[in-house]
Amino acid sequence: MISKSKTIKSNSKGLFLLELIIAISIFSSASFFPLISFSKFVGSYLTYFYTVKTYQFLHFGRAWAIANDQDNHYEIQNTHNLNLYNQNQKILKTITFPPQLQISLNKNIGFKSSGNTKIAGTVTISSKNKTRKITVGIGYGKITIKD
Repeated sequence: MISKSKTIKSNSKGLFLLELIIAISIFSSASFFPLISFSKFVGSYLTYFYTVKTYQFLHFGRAWAIANDQDNHYEIQNTHNLNLYNQNQKILKTITFPPQLQISLNKNIGFKSSGNTKIAGTVTISSKNKTRKITVGIGYGKITIKD
């Protein structure tokens, strides 16, 4: 009888190891599926983050025009840089966008020294699954975000 109980114990240890291996394989394969939706989340988050950053950048340009009593404007350079220029074409500040995002301007947006809009337009920021637009209104310099 003693030898039978030892056999049962050694079999149960082997069974536990097999159960552990199966459980680990199930958890590791189940953790793969959220990575697919995580990449969509990252693209959506990047679009949101850079939309807010661009919105603040446009407000900065308007405030800079008022504070320095100079006109300014924005241009896209190298498809991933949004530059703020003063009236002497000197770059004042730049935002660099990651390669996952595309940025476009329908016009080179600009502000007068009074803070009013010199050139109204829209900045479009898009990823694979999300597009956001930031519009500078005509005349008074209102900046709005649209989904």
